[in-house]
Amino acid sequence: MTKMHTLRRLVTPRIQLVAVMTAAIIVAGRGSGWPTLQAQPTTNPIVLENQNPGSPQSEWDISGSGDASIQGYATDISVNRGGTVTFKIKLQPAVVGGYVIDIYRLGYYQGFGARKITTVVPTAQQIVDSKN
Repeated sequence: MTKMHTLRRLVTPRIQLVAVMTAAIIVAGRGSGWPTLQAQPTTNPIVLENQNPGSPQSEWDISGSGDASIQGYATDISVNRGGTVTFKIKLQPAVVGGYVIDIYRLGYYQGFGARKITTVVPTAQQIVDSKN
């Protein structure tokens, strides 16, 4: 027997053993696959709020100081959820009728920049007070 023949006799069973073990591992692992990671839903309230639909800028933005016949501002820069907002509003005496206050929350909102939260309709007395 030559050295080459002896070497073949030793290598051939090893190759068969490796092939059988590889097939066994593949069959045993079939269906299990690699573990997959799934994204968890976000619970960050800011991220959730910014996913709400926005209002177009043409609806909430003003030019310059706005309409001269009605001027106003909120007395606080910001408030926490559920807090009270106080407004100072001045109507020119020539203004007939009333006004409404549209409340917008500033934020990303898919690039719109703000989202309408609610509309406040002042009482008749509040309208009278704003003309003084």
